[in-house]
Parts: sequence; structure tokens; C-alpha cells
Amino acid sequence: MRTGTTLMELMVSLAVLAAMMAMATPRLVELGDRAEARAVREQLVGLVTQARAMGVARGGATLVLESAPPSARVLAGDSVLRSVRLGSAERPAELRLPSGRSSVTLTFDALGIGRFASGTIVVRRGSAEAGIVVSSYGRVRRR
Repeated sequence: MRTGTTLMELMVSLAVLAAMMAMATPRLVELGDRAEARAVREQLVGLVTQARAMGVARGGATLVLESAPPSARVLAGDSVLRSVRLGSAERPAELRLPSGRSSVTLTFDALGIGRFASGTIVVRRGSAEAGIVVSSYGRVRRR
């Protein structure tokens, strides 16, 4: 008696595996997009928190957000404390700023209070979205 698989059985198994992978791929891409959008959102929350803390520590600080390319800078006086590109370089996230502007400046005073209008910042990657709402006082709420 011979044991093993025939070429036909192997081909059917590979066809079923290929069909399952084809069904799973869009969901995996969506999961990756959602994770990247949330990671960029958390990066933004950290930058707002850092700018607010630097405002208290140094008597004032500014966070500059730019949508193209998505990037952020934390400034205190004339010095750049931190400059980051948001998202991955090969497939960057889209940053939608309040009122469709291309850049937003959030300024914090020595008390850590923001000097800007409240606004929603949305991070989009593929079909996934994640956002934050920054109040005029500098508080951040995840959306």
C-alpha cells in the first residue's frame, strides 16, 4: 500500500488556501491601516502633552502641525525641541486639520493654557480614521 498525496490533492489544497488568503487580505490591510491611524493619533496626543508641559517649564511653547507632508514641531522660543514626521515614510497617513488648513499652530503659555480655538484633528490611513479634539485650554480627547 502506498502512502502520500497525489498531485491533484496537493493542487486542490493550494487552491483552497489561495482562496482563503484572497478573502483575508483586505481585512488584514484594514487592520494595519487602523493600527497605523491609532499610532499616529497617540503620537499627536504625546506631542500636545509635551508642548503643554514645555509651556509650563519654559514659560511658553508652540506646537506646529503640517498636513503635507504630515509632520509636527515643538518649539520653545527660537529653539526646536522636537521635530517628527507622522506615520510611515512608505505609506504616510493623511492629516486633516481644522477648517481644512494646511498648518495649525497651537501655542501654550506658562500656565499650560492653550491660546487657540478648539479643533478636531483627524488622521486617515486607507479607510481607517482616528482623531483627537484639542480644546482651547489644551486638553485632548481621543475620538
